[in-house]
Amino acid sequence: MIRSDAIFTNQRKQLVALAAQRRLPSMYGAGEYAEDGGLMAYSANLLDLERRAATFVDKILKGPSLATSRSSSPRNSRRSSTSKRPRRSG
Repeated sequence: MIRSDAIFTNQRKQLVALAAQRRLPSMYGAGEYAEDGGLMAYSANLLDLERRAATFVDKILKGPSLATSRSSSPRNSRRSSTSKRPRRSG
């Protein structure tokens, strides 16, 4: 499992290539890794989170109190996988 942060994200192509070369099953915390050839990634849908944040900002600016608005976790998750299947050795 490779977490998603600035250091790993900047080197993601190298990490994906190294995991593939060593034939290591790997899961990543951002969809860009799967787009670069990684086995799979699981992350929140950032576009959906931005839309929901805009809805909350709109509600705040229109005036309802924060005590009446409910907080929630992300509704949609993003699962990505590569179309390349690992080859069996032997």
